[in-house]
Amino acid sequence: MLAEHDRVVLTTDATDSQLKAGDVGTIVHVHRGGAALEVEFHALDGNAAAVATIPSSSVRPASGADIKHAREMDVADAFASPGHAPGHAPTPVDGTPGDGRTRVRQEIERRLREPDRWAPATLLPPSAFSDEPATDRDFERLEDPNARTGRHADAVHFRLMSSCAGWKTRPTASEFYDAVRAIRPTARQRAIVSAWGREATYFELLEAWAQRAYTDRELVRALHLAGFDCGERIREINRWAKYLR
Repeated sequence: MLAEHDRVVLTTDATDSQLKAGDVGTIVHVHRGGAALEVEFHALDGNAAAVATIPSSSVRPASGADIKHAREMDVADAFASPGHAPGHAPTPVDGTPGDGRTRVRQEIERRLREPDRWAPATLLPPSAFSDEPATDRDFERLEDPNARTGRHADAVHFRLMSSCAGWKTRPTASEFYDAVRAIRPTARQRAIVSAWGREATYFELLEAWAQRAYTDRELVRALHLAGFDCGERIREINRWAKYLR
């Protein structure tokens, strides 16, 4: 089974980008147990040329018998969908604003193109973030249809069970749900929110949003109240303010 960091070769042309059969990329994320892959492609100078969500059926593992083949492509255009100027947000894969796969791709592209020094290590105010909850379409695009949502979101449950194993009483997803929404959080609620902010992977943050554990604004407000100060994670979260999911 294909996994993150595996090198793969496109077996068909990508319909929504300049990527062609034979292009070689590296998997940066596996969706839905392998149904689709987030693949990063690099030019020969080592710079990122494109990132795309590709069905697993459209790639094969790269092998030592493969040889390189050079061709030129417009890297700026590779980061924009047809009909959009380079640097503008791509049109969602199915043409519907809010397509979950496109948002994941946009964020990876944005992170690849912008150096870490762009984002300050001070968490932006909650008002800078969207308070829009995930839609049914977002959930369908990003999540296993059997995943638990809301107060019992699976992404939160499994992360807290793992990262808080040493706590005297491990926090639950339901506790986290209440902690994110607390107006005057207790010390335990602040600790739960801080643990999530530090320990969740970037994609777990997105998964929890898709599972409706919080909106961007709710999470950021809770992190402010918890006194969250993890600079690296703050820089990642601040990028969300540059586009609305």
